[in-house]
Amino acid sequence: MQKAVTPVVFVAFANPADSTGRALPSLQQEEANIHQALADGERCGGWEYRTSFNCTRAELVDIFDTNRVAVLHFGGHSNQQSLWLPAEAPDNQVVDGNLLVNFLAKQKSLQLAFFNSCSNQAWAARLAGTVPYVIASVAPLPDDVALYFASSFYSYLTAKTPSTVEEAFQQAAAATVSLHEEHFHPAAKEPPPFRLMDEVMEMDFSSSEQATFPWIGLKRADAPPQSWKLSDVTNDPLIGLPPLEPEDYVLPDRPYVTIKGHGKNDGALFFGRKAKIRELSDWALTAGGDTNPICLFYGQSGVGKSSLLNAGLLPRLKKLSAVAYQRRNLNLIDDLHSAIGDVLGIKPPAGVADVAAWRAEQAQAWMNLPGRSLILLDQVEEAITHQNSSGPHNDNEELRAFTEYVKKIFGARPKDSKARLLLSFRKEYLAEIRGYFADGDTNDAPMLVDHFWLERLTGDEIIEVVTGPANSRITRDVYKISFPEGDRLPVQIRDDLLKEDTPIAPVLQIVLNQLWDETPEGNGGRSYTLATYQGLSGLKAPLLGFYNEQVKKLVDENPEFDAGQGLELDLLLEHTTKFGTSQRRTFEDLQKKYPAVASLDRILTANKDLFLLTEPAGDEDEVDVGGGSTTLAHDTLAPLI
Repeated sequence: MQKAVTPVVFVAFANPADSTGRALPSLQQEEANIHQALADGERCGGWEYRTSFNCTRAELVDIFDTNRVAVLHFGGHSNQQSLWLPAEAPDNQVVDGNLLVNFLAKQKSLQLAFFNSCSNQAWAARLAGTVPYVIASVAPLPDDVALYFASSFYSYLTAKTPSTVEEAFQQAAAATVSLHEEHFHPAAKEPPPFRLMDEVMEMDFSSSEQATFPWIGLKRADAPPQSWKLSDVTNDPLIGLPPLEPEDYVLPDRPYVTIKGHGKNDGALFFGRKAKIRELSDWALTAGGDTNPICLFYGQSGVGKSSLLNAGLLPRLKKLSAVAYQRRNLNLIDDLHSAIGDVLGIKPPAGVADVAAWRAEQAQAWMNLPGRSLILLDQVEEAITHQNSSGPHNDNEELRAFTEYVKKIFGARPKDSKARLLLSFRKEYLAEIRGYFADGDTNDAPMLVDHFWLERLTGDEIIEVVTGPANSRITRDVYKISFPEGDRLPVQIRDDLLKEDTPIAPVLQIVLNQLWDETPEGNGGRSYTLATYQGLSGLKAPLLGFYNEQVKKLVDENPEFDAGQGLELDLLLEHTTKFGTSQRRTFEDLQKKYPAVASLDRILTANKDLFLLTEPAGDEDEVDVGGGSTTLAHDTLAPLI
């Protein structure tokens, strides 16, 4: 399922038939020139070029299903009320300009819209209320002049040293006036600067067309002050997905989480997985085609699966889809019913009719969303590692019943259903889980399941995690982290982590927390240096160092608790399975195990405070859904213990 994600430049033309007397002979050359300007970036994978020479209304709408269209260029006929497109049936089709603007305003990926057609500012200018940059026209455009201006604009925008949108507009205008001087009134030879939508909507161009430069540039009120370059989106897989907003987050005292990982409230602190967020989003939001409704999402322990789902995927998809996240609690089928109830906005558990409504994309009736729904079931492997039976490892009734149930649900789904189910688990259980899906009708199971392997953080991703809090618009002014030695420290951390076969994600959070603690805060914030990093204790074995440090704190804060007797280690060992994973233990079970320990509840609380143990909640908003149970804060502690 994994693939490269690039922004789309969509170049659309509508050339009337010669018989109408309105044919535009230069459009074909305009398309060729724009494509040539974009060719180098297309070849190197910076963006995807798509074009439609006789673009219908359906094509114009459907292209935005990709959620990746960064640039829309249109060449053809328009006026102050409408734009003309070829109809799906013969003859031209008039498209109301305001309706088109209303549609384009909802496209989160769109950064630049260029309407290279006559006198369209009355409706096109409105788009600058939502789209960062818009180029519209305020007068009739001679065919050859429109060709040259558009060709020049994209040449400057994609030059070896690329110009910003505003620079390319001014450069193309100067070149066009110089070459086609005879078409311009003396007062129209100096193009105006980019304006805000409100300014343009108040202007009257009707009586001064000949004395006005025929194109205007508009920008959204909060557009970046340095303007925008096409190259800005070539390395941003998140283009088109809703951005995280500062008002959605109350930032904690430090920009790093504990070994427990990122929760659903930590989206602003989650860095390094942009491409993976995009790939999973595309799977979740795409209906039909090559996309199957179930995703097996797996990776090594400590690779950051739960963090990616909670803090990377959920904050963005919840604005586009009905989404529910559920960790395995006691039974996967019950957990699925609970999640379906969340998606539909009803009290769990969901009934048979509710399940049918969900798979038939009827969530729209409850959620006022476009029929998309996604359920994330995390830590599915617990159906194997926590099985109560003493039977063989490959005979798990819970998992078998669950996969059979899921296959029946999706086997009966409508063809265009947008219901999606993601199952997250550790990679060593892939063969077993996939085997249950293959049981029975083996011809149908492959049509239901996609696979997504989450590898360890790459070198570039590690650097993004390290530098993220210093670069993010949400966190940079709050935490004020700087790297006075440039990239020396991020590169060193990257190289150190990649040397060993360690669980990078939790170890990296341990290291960064230590770096935060050991770096003094000055007037300008914290300046991270290589010397401070190299002086960190436990740097050679961060996970072991974390464990030893936390146990030492536990003893220091509870002097009556003698760790030398082995109770702490034995207590943690009780929270592991024979498979080397974390295991849930109820308070009642632990009381039976340690009847002489009167302060057991306080010891458990101390372990939770030090992030050695945690409560296995299905939802962070729920209190004690595990029935007074505890589990290791992270599976990576289990092999260590």
